Amino acid sequence: MALAACGGGSSSSPAPTGSAPGAPTALLAVAGNTQASVAFTAPSNPGSSAITGYRVSSSPAGGVDRDAGSSALSHVVTGLTNGVGYTFTVTASNAVGNGAASIASNAVTPSPPAKWSTTGSLQTARYGHTATLLPNGKVLVVGGILMQGNGQTNPSAGIGLSSAELYDPATKLWTSAGTLATTRSGHTATVLANGKVLVAGGLYGGGTSVELYDFATNTWTTGPALAIPRNGHAAALLPNGKVLVTGGYDGLGGSYASVEFYDPSTNTWTTGGTMVEARYSHTASVLPNGKVLVVGGYGGSKLPGAELYDPATNTWAAAARPGVAKGVGLSCNLLPNGKLLCIQAHTPDSAYFDIVNAELYDPAVNTWTPAGAMTKNTRQNPTATLLPNGTLVVVGGGAISVHSATAYGIDATEVYDPVANAWSLSAPLSPGLLGHTATLLRTGAVLVVGGTQASGFWYAPTRVEAALYE
Repeated sequence: MALAACGGGSSSSPAPTGSAPGAPTALLAVAGNTQASVAFTAPSNPGSSAITGYRVSSSPAGGVDRDAGSSALSHVVTGLTNGVGYTFTVTASNAVGNGAASIASNAVTPSPPAKWSTTGSLQTARYGHTATLLPNGKVLVVGGILMQGNGQTNPSAGIGLSSAELYDPATKLWTSAGTLATTRSGHTATVLANGKVLVAGGLYGGGTSVELYDFATNTWTTGPALAIPRNGHAAALLPNGKVLVTGGYDGLGGSYASVEFYDPSTNTWTTGGTMVEARYSHTASVLPNGKVLVVGGYGGSKLPGAELYDPATNTWAAAARPGVAKGVGLSCNLLPNGKLLCIQAHTPDSAYFDIVNAELYDPAVNTWTPAGAMTKNTRQNPTATLLPNGTLVVVGGGAISVHSATAYGIDATEVYDPVANAWSLSAPLSPGLLGHTATLLRTGAVLVVGGTQASGFWYAPTRVEAALYE
């Protein structure tokens, strides 16, 4: 850049020569109260000289990059408005000048600290149900188990439920969504591209049966049966609109490696190639590259690792094993940067409790890395929900008593910040729950439904209460 001449002299500094930096990549934004943190990767092309700093810009405009000019790869943008969605771009600078702006980050919405509030109660108490966000913004709750113990009585069995309910965020009320043809728990509920919900398998008569829910008419119809009875299986909606169903419990202490595909266009099931390892109570997540990562679960006498399904070749292959040697996939969420955050647990030998660990899977390099130390790391089957501000909230789960092998609900709520790769406690939900569901509403709130305060040798009653985390 030429300098302006001073007085009557004609001397000037030569303009810098060379090239400016390329654009930063892999942006990841997380919002807080009137601010956001933005992490990014340095440009692969730094230009003709070293990068001297970065600047983050917000859209809509108005935010201030507190760390403008810093060479740090994480900046804080202040002065944002709560309740407004923002994206961010980053530019790098060197001695030559400013480089090109990055592509926009994921959208995040700043908000004040979260709190819990009660909302309308279910018509029927239940746990082990499914809760599914419908295209119209309502939540469909299906099946589950009704336990009527009082904490002092050990009932012989739970009551399987065939009822379904709808939650309306506008009125905060529950209404009937009809009755299924069979009772179900351990089933899956998948929203199809046409908006219908595919409910498949499960205990208490579910087995091979399949039913479809149409929210437009609030009606159920019978679908084509699965090839084999499945419970504790996983279902994933593929980019081509088909549903991939994997594994499941065989009812005899073992598990399946078989898979099936549901095609909504023909209303038919077809069998696919078998997985590398048989498993149930696992997770199945569709990655940005279209592949499906199946993680954890139980496989009879052993705990399986991870594997990948490739729709292009219709084949399965082993993936890198999570760092937890005895991992059980509890929940996995796809982060905006394309990595998968999985909360897994393992039970130490001769112990009645689960140690929970969080790990990140990177599909680009097929590796797992630690995702920070959880604040409350002894909880069984918590829920994990990705929030509009870019963080992930973990709710409930059971802490197992060494003396009675009974899981008691945990009231601790904690939040994961992917930019800081760290966990922090949030407002607790009391009483603590397990066997509940957590669903992100279009409003940005998380709806927590049902559950129980204890399970195991001595059962507590299931709950009709629902709560909102917002």
